[in-house]
Amino acid sequence: MVRERCYYVYIVASKSRVIYVGMTGFLMARVLRHKAGEGGAFTSKYRVHRLVFTTAFLTWAMRSRVRRRSRSGGGRRRWS
Repeated sequence: MVRERCYYVYIVASKSRVIYVGMTGFLMARVLRHKAGEGGAFTSKYRVHRLVFTTAFLTWAMRSRVRRRSRSGGGRRRWS
């Protein structure tokens, strides 16, 4: 029996509405790292650690598609 690995796309935010979109195979561990300030330079600097959205994907092909899409954006965006 082969168990498929689940991948998660998640959004974490700060109190000042700075958001970060990430992808991981271990959601709870990753969110706890963000809360501890170990998420990376950007998330530490802007204190981005509140989980606001998550969705799961089961296949490797979907993981690749999500990764390509997340890298196609870039830059600052203004949210109203």
